[in-house]
Amino acid sequence: MIIGMSILSNSIVALFVMIPLFIFIYQAIVRAEEDFLRGKFGPGFDDYCQKVNRWLPNLKGIGQTFKQNEFNLKKVFFKEYNTSFIWMMGATLLLAYNMNWFEGRSAMESNGRHYAMVIAALGVFYFTVRYFKKKSRREDRDRLAKEDASIIETLAK
Repeated sequence: MIIGMSILSNSIVALFVMIPLFIFIYQAIVRAEEDFLRGKFGPGFDDYCQKVNRWLPNLKGIGQTFKQNEFNLKKVFFKEYNTSFIWMMGATLLLAYNMNWFEGRSAMESNGRHYAMVIAALGVFYFTVRYFKKKSRREDRDRLAKEDASIIETLAK
């Protein structure tokens, strides 16, 4: 996504800065994850690393994997809503900026309403998902508190 955003920015400087930055960040993440997994699984993880390529996936059997697992859009919304919102908002703002920069103020005045509608829709989406996620957490917390109170009452008798 970082490289895609730098391409979307229409800036060669951004592209030449972001590609090495992406490689550095991604390599650091992979190393940290490998250290964690090595600590958790020990020599078994080292055996796994001997059999599996770090960077290029083996696509053999991917069809069977997809058949065994279902895609859950609701789970994506509730787990990744913040990241999705930030990337979509960034792309929208970057497109609006590029339109203003390359096509001039008149293009922004005529099309700015569309960008404003997309930004508003993204905001509504974000705060709606956030509300329901927090509501679900509050309900779970209240249910657990009631269960704990009933257990304490039972023990007190």
